[in-house]
Amino acid sequence: MRTNQYMKALCTPALYLNVIACYEPTKHNLFSSKESTQALGRNVRRVRQLKLWLIDMAYYVNCVIAHQELLSAQSNTAVGDLEQQQRQQQQQQLMSRYRSLWLAPPILHVRTVIPIPPMTHLTKLDIGMNWSLDAEHCPYYFPSHMDARETLIHTCWIMDSNPQLQDVRLRNLILDDDRDIALFTTSIFGLEELQKLNLYVFTLNWEMLSEGPWPPTSIFFSCPPSLQSLEIYLSADEDSLEGFSGHQRWPEGLHSKEVSDEECRSVTVPRRQEPLTHLIRLSFSDNIGDDFAMSKADFLSILDHSPNLLDLMIPTVSPIGNVQTLAQEVVQRCPKVDRLNQVGIIRNGDAQELMLQILEKLPPQQVQRFGFQGIYPLWMWDAIEFRFLRHASTLREVIITCILNVDSKAIQVLLVECRALELLDIHRCEDESMESLAITLEDATEFPWACTRIRTLGLTVIIPVLPFYQLSPDVVPYYNRLSPTTLSAAEAEQFHSLEDLYRQLGALTELRWLRLHTLLSGLGAPDPRSPYPRANCYRIYPFPGLLNLSCEKTGRPGFLYHLAGLTKLETLLGSVSVTAEETKETVGTAEAVWMEQHWPRLKVAQFFGMEQEITEPFRWFKDQREEKGQSLDLHGRTVEYDDFTPIYS
Repeated sequence: MRTNQYMKALCTPALYLNVIACYEPTKHNLFSSKESTQALGRNVRRVRQLKLWLIDMAYYVNCVIAHQELLSAQSNTAVGDLEQQQRQQQQQQLMSRYRSLWLAPPILHVRTVIPIPPMTHLTKLDIGMNWSLDAEHCPYYFPSHMDARETLIHTCWIMDSNPQLQDVRLRNLILDDDRDIALFTTSIFGLEELQKLNLYVFTLNWEMLSEGPWPPTSIFFSCPPSLQSLEIYLSADEDSLEGFSGHQRWPEGLHSKEVSDEECRSVTVPRRQEPLTHLIRLSFSDNIGDDFAMSKADFLSILDHSPNLLDLMIPTVSPIGNVQTLAQEVVQRCPKVDRLNQVGIIRNGDAQELMLQILEKLPPQQVQRFGFQGIYPLWMWDAIEFRFLRHASTLREVIITCILNVDSKAIQVLLVECRALELLDIHRCEDESMESLAITLEDATEFPWACTRIRTLGLTVIIPVLPFYQLSPDVVPYYNRLSPTTLSAAEAEQFHSLEDLYRQLGALTELRWLRLHTLLSGLGAPDPRSPYPRANCYRIYPFPGLLNLSCEKTGRPGFLYHLAGLTKLETLLGSVSVTAEETKETVGTAEAVWMEQHWPRLKVAQFFGMEQEITEPFRWFKDQREEKGQSLDLHGRTVEYDDFTPIYS
């Protein structure tokens, strides 16, 4: 008995340290059980990290309301020590304040509201505010979770109940007018220990964006001086509410409960005066376009209050005016920036030039990360190779996603000069396009690569369509010729260049994640015999000879052995299909055995389009891994690295 009591005392605090209440119809849910809800009520003082979905938050708040009403009914009985009485009075006052802003929702489908005390010791809060399509089937369903303003009030009450919060993440927070912003910023202003704030802010009220202060600006100036990281994504697109793990957009009647000005008259927008000296990460992004962008004055005012920034996501600023002048002003205010990012709807060439001007004006050999995602191509930017060279010894992460091509020489600089590189991913949004962000085979093999520390690599290489692809009907592909295979002079020369590329790849012994695409130059009309609508799909044209070993019997060349040093490789994607015309003939049992021996950490390889296509040698490969207790996905389509892996601990 004593052992059981000891184990309970030892394990219970850890069990309730991190509470997740996210309703899923077919799974056990915290609030669907009376016993688990009561157990939470007995241990609320232990909870430090809380993750909620919308319907769970509505139920939790009403459980606390029931608890406060129960305490009021028992006010004539002994309540406990003076400190406990004071805490209860504070909570009742706080609840009373917010009760004046909303009416207790009617209990329609709820079986039982179980009184539980509020959680008041949280340090981390994560709320996903999407309306669930399956909500009406929830046993603790409250219709109030469909009201955006009531949801905001619930959220603010939870934050106000936990003034020691250090980490807050709110997804699809709806702020539609000045009253919403005033209520929310007041709660943020009171979190004196807040270190990290991550917000996905949504609005249907476009007039608020054009007439009042830009919402992220108001939020910034309400944050406490303790803040270290602020990320705000602003959306005014109703469709952006979709796609959240089994959830759909908000229903009709979004604002069924109006809050009068009189009810909100005591709530004003707070404004912090002192700078955020601890802030090192600042990210503003949006999908609202230049018409409702942050003003230059707001942008510079925010930077004035962020003197120690290291990580800056450039927002959409309009109008920019003189690009070089604004870039100089940014660098003067934030001279320590070493991570530079830009993402969102970037249709203005000046916005992209601003980022490159900042890159150029920052002290040399300082920038560690360069991340860009936009519409204008990098080849429109002058002297991009020079700008990369200014930070060649410090650049650790480079991610570039554009619509059109980038200068191949700029990519060469990154591979050849940047010795510190750990992540390089350069790609186009639509990989099957005939234009892509790519490096030519000549530039890729002209000099030895210096980036031997690289762990994550996404690269497209341009190779000539001839002599290996789109051959005339009278030419037999090298892999189908009678033994011994005889190569033409053009084929031998091209294999020599490709082998140089494969040798470069094999030297990257720290590589964990590799996405390698082919792009064919000199393409003519698509082959009318091909069943594929696109002649330049990277899955159809693998790198010749890359995935197979040389064969003495047939005389066919093969260069897989160059990749023997990739013993840490976990993910292999791109032009590596073994169901293409060439690889169906050249890749088999010997290659599967070789991979099993030389790539012990491989977990995902895009060798097949679907599970049914897996050949016997690779089924053997997969079985071998399963016998060792390891998984092996041989058709991984959606595997991506975390492209925002933090540099800072």
